[in-house]
Amino acid sequence: AAMPGGAQIPSWSRDGKRVLFYTNAEGSRQVWEVEAAGGAPVQLTRGGTYDPAESPDGRYLYHGSVLSPGVWRMPLAPRLPDGSLADQNPELIRETLPVAGHRFWALAQGGIYFVDAQKTPAVLKYVDPVSRKVTLMATLAKRPAKFTRGLAISPDGRYALYCQNDVDRYEIRVVEDFR
Repeated sequence: AAMPGGAQIPSWSRDGKRVLFYTNAEGSRQVWEVEAAGGAPVQLTRGGTYDPAESPDGRYLYHGSVLSPGVWRMPLAPRLPDGSLADQNPELIRETLPVAGHRFWALAQGGIYFVDAQKTPAVLKYVDPVSRKVTLMATLAKRPAKFTRGLAISPDGRYALYCQNDVDRYEIRVVEDFR
């Protein structure tokens, strides 16, 4: 989708039919979606949101917010006639407050994995969005890189990838078999 101001941090909808992204085109960060086959982009949010991800069950839009650090979510249904989300009151997943700035979080295995870089050393945690129980998954050998997005969880939940801060370059590191 060619958007004035550019589209950033694209991600697939769970069914692979839509692409979610955010843009500063209108002067504030907002999440949009566009059909993967093409068409007119639809603005989903109005409240300063970025880094969109659709939940595996398709019920929620997870995102970052200009309101505060942490991972937030909004119901993806119902929609208004213009396609935007009817419920524009995001819910903060408070357990993810250590997530600030770039996207060091990922949806996987029914919950949210996130890097808590406020701790020294930095740690990888998992939160169940229903029970809100937080589990410490791994300690990171080096801090995550500050200026790049980077956390991915393998489909079987045994490995995590993240971008680590190094002397003069970024390296991708694998956190092995933490299950």
